Amino acid sequence: MARGHQREIGNFGQVDGMNILINCLFGQLAERNMLLAGSERQLQETARCLEAERDARRRLELRLQEEAGLRAVLHTIAILPGNVAFPSNRPFVLVLIDADADGYMFQKKFLDNNEDGGKEAADEMLARIKEYAKSLELDVDNMDIMVQAYANFEGLGKACIRRVKMKVNADLSSFASGLMKRHGLFKFVDVGPGKEEADERIRQALDSYINMELCKHAIIGVCHDSGYAPYLRKYATDGSTRDRITLLEGGPIHPSIAALDFKRTLKLDTVFAPLKTLATPSQGRKKSRKVLRLAAVHSSDRIPAIQRNRAGKRVDKPLQVDAGGEYVKTLVEANLCFGYHLRGKCDDRACGKKHTKTEHHLTDEAF
Repeated sequence: MARGHQREIGNFGQVDGMNILINCLFGQLAERNMLLAGSERQLQETARCLEAERDARRRLELRLQEEAGLRAVLHTIAILPGNVAFPSNRPFVLVLIDADADGYMFQKKFLDNNEDGGKEAADEMLARIKEYAKSLELDVDNMDIMVQAYANFEGLGKACIRRVKMKVNADLSSFASGLMKRHGLFKFVDVGPGKEEADERIRQALDSYINMELCKHAIIGVCHDSGYAPYLRKYATDGSTRDRITLLEGGPIHPSIAALDFKRTLKLDTVFAPLKTLATPSQGRKKSRKVLRLAAVHSSDRIPAIQRNRAGKRVDKPLQVDAGGEYVKTLVEANLCFGYHLRGKCDDRACGKKHTKTEHHLTDEAF
């Protein structure tokens, strides 16, 4: 009896020991989980810091490129036989282009030819700008032409495939390299993603150069974007700068920029691809007196009723949308694929738009 009682006590002691061991193991496991969670947070923080450093480095490289361009204009060194160098301060014409816009997309024949195409585009652009500068009675034989174009190469490459049918295997970076190699003062800069990146670079460049005595004229390719209108107003109202600025047309000039009343515009039809516009009926065409009865077809609570004529064809009312308004700006920033979000699918393999849910909340009016 006594021995059995002792055995029972021994068993209880073993169970208690096992419970203590298990509790210790659980405690150690919890500590390891806490350490692992802390390490994961540190890893995420390190990744964020690394991305911030990459962004800062990219911005610094862009700034250094722009400063190098300025130094090239102010201190051009001509190396002559006999290793004799003559510094010169030559006047120049400045050309700034927001190359992300459809209206400033280079022609297919240039893009398809990669680096050689870039050189050909540079030659054509230089010739046309010199021709225009002569019409302004500028001494083009004794001045430089400085071109600075800015774009997000990744997005622009997809857009070029989609709109001007650039070859899928064409290399936009190689094209840009050829353009810059051809003429030392030609720059085609990849600013990376972000709608405001190209805008900010163009503003900085114009502010830096336009008031310089050596800058005899500026040609600005930003006519598509109403966001430039408030910025350009200060130059439009200043007589000393207004007459030295030409708007480079890339499709229709936005009404808010046209209202600034700059005196000169320029088209480079031999450089940039033509921007397709919707066909409008001829004014001389005889109007039909046939009256079509419209029948409403309800599709959903979000979309208004669809109007169809007696033949069953869809008839849409003209949209009353301000091209520079809040809704359009929201949609542009969201970078949505309209076909995918409206029809539920996108058949364009080269589409560079978003096919996932967006963080931007779209109101019924924006939709």
